[in-house]
Amino acid sequence: MQGVRFLVPLVGVVAACAALCMSRARYYRAQKPTPAGNPRPRSPRALSDDERAEVLAVLDSDEFMDKAPAQVFAKLLEDGRYLCSLRTMYRILADADQVRERRAQRQHPAYTKPELVATAPNQVWTWDITKPERALPCERSPRIARGLEARRGRSSMRRSHADDGAILARQGSSAES
Repeated sequence: MQGVRFLVPLVGVVAACAALCMSRARYYRAQKPTPAGNPRPRSPRALSDDERAEVLAVLDSDEFMDKAPAQVFAKLLEDGRYLCSLRTMYRILADADQVRERRAQRQHPAYTKPELVATAPNQVWTWDITKPERALPCERSPRIARGLEARRGRSSMRRSHADDGAILARQGSSAES
């Protein structure tokens, strides 16, 4: 955007936008400041600050501190108590930065790769378990391999064990006919 603003006084809007492959609409949109929207009025049905504090206190109480909001909501309904909806509980927890696993989480130690150190011969023995590459069963036969190469569009020179003169003679005879 700064490049366009630099070029506009020199060459004009159309040429500057075309030179930098930017649409003119984007340029003009950036020139017009976005009006600050009016904040949404608080709903008359919203919980008051005291009621929100009460819900948060119930969610953080010893009885419910390890339970999910859905379990708290169900337990409160069983007890004949309705504080707010389940979604409102989640909103209140989100405002308090408590939307996470509410139980204590175990911290696993960082894994360190074992290092094998030998200070003398025959102290460390290892086992290489990497999978070796091998030819496909159909590529073991030279006749089938030539057919596969022809289908793949490869020349037979790549895997040919003949000397260079025979390869060139074969190519020359096919080019002449």
